[in-house]
Amino acid sequence: MRSAFLSKNANEPIIITAQDVRDTTVQYSINNDNAPYSNWTCGVHLRTRGGKDKIKNLSRLLKSYVDSLTLDELTSFREEFEKQFDINTLKLASAADKAASTSPLVPLSFTFEKMSPEMLAEHGFAPANFDDLENFLIFSPENSALRAFERDGQIEPLGINGEGLLKLLTVMSQSDDLSEIKAVKKSLKMFGWFQDFLIKNEDGREKMILQDCFVDQDGKMFDQRSANEGFLFAAFYFALFSSRLTPTFFAIDNIDASLNPKLCERLIRLLVQSSKKNNKQAILTTHNPATLDGLNLDDDEQRLFVVSRGRSGQTRIRRFAKPQRGSSDYPIRLSEAFIRGSLGGLPKGF
Repeated sequence: MRSAFLSKNANEPIIITAQDVRDTTVQYSINNDNAPYSNWTCGVHLRTRGGKDKIKNLSRLLKSYVDSLTLDELTSFREEFEKQFDINTLKLASAADKAASTSPLVPLSFTFEKMSPEMLAEHGFAPANFDDLENFLIFSPENSALRAFERDGQIEPLGINGEGLLKLLTVMSQSDDLSEIKAVKKSLKMFGWFQDFLIKNEDGREKMILQDCFVDQDGKMFDQRSANEGFLFAAFYFALFSSRLTPTFFAIDNIDASLNPKLCERLIRLLVQSSKKNNKQAILTTHNPATLDGLNLDDDEQRLFVVSRGRSGQTRIRRFAKPQRGSSDYPIRLSEAFIRGSLGGLPKGF
């Protein structure tokens, strides 16, 4: 997505900057040559404050990598490196030491994609899991896609709008390890009426047959077409978080869709448990204050970020840390703090 603020910048790279608590800054430059069916490319710019040891390690890492290249690979690497980065910003160890002693901020530019995990670990750098990034998806399930079980998406096992849910539940039900489908069913019991579901083939069509604990089981059961849409959304989320076939890193837009406030809170608590058990990392967006009450900000693996727009229109993301509270202070739920405007992220024009 190109910038639309100024037409003269329409072809400029997209710049994303992230900074950690140690003042290490990583800047991603995402670009596209605008050719038909062209892929996006990404350059990485690393800056570290007062990181003399880190600079030494980076220089040694670069030297080790370059020494391992053949002549043809070295020529190709140099051409690619000079094309993406300013060669003058990369300092060798001796020059880096001198620069670090005179400047509080030493710029470094380098990309780690071609380095082996063993080489990165040897020099003290944690290798990035690029497979997780390549498989990253933003899910935005829709009621129509969830009810029409005969529709399959181009993305497997789950499409971004909810396609493929029945097939995934079928695969999970027929697996030798039934722990995943049992976890989905256990989580769905947050709905007081839900007892169980079965996948059946009726008249050549697969259906999810639902059992309501308040309805006589000898009577006629109902399928997914008669289920509340909030139930189908929750079934999608629990399958997404429980299956080993789904991505390990993904996002869900408007996680609160079609759920009442109390269910939103319960849903988040259950998804946190499932994500830890199944090694999932998810980015969730919400406009429902009750969703925030499902978070435990005392757990560092659960984080709340407030997204807003700056004065120049740029998107800003700020992490909200749980405020310290005195023994006499009245506890305030996150939902209440959000409505009061204490968290931010609310429009200021009205």
